[in-house]
Amino acid sequence: MDVYYEKSKWKKMDEAIDYIVGKPGIAKLYNKAEKIIMDADGDIKSKDTDGVITFKAEEFADKAKNLQKKYETMQEFANEVG
Repeated sequence: MDVYYEKSKWKKMDEAIDYIVGKPGIAKLYNKAEKIIMDADGDIKSKDTDGVITFKAEEFADKAKNLQKKYETMQEFANEVG
């Protein structure tokens, strides 16, 4: 099997991942989204007096941290290869 190495493709991957994990970072974006979801959950619970609305709020902090670590690992690899 032939392996073709193109530095520019690895550089693009590194830049794309940096865009995801850089500023503000995916974990911070998830935290913002989680706050909005939790606020909505509170509003629904307080205003839905007859219980007709079904809404399941989920906390994303742990998932976001795990995802952030995975992207950072991918970025390190892409950076070292490229």
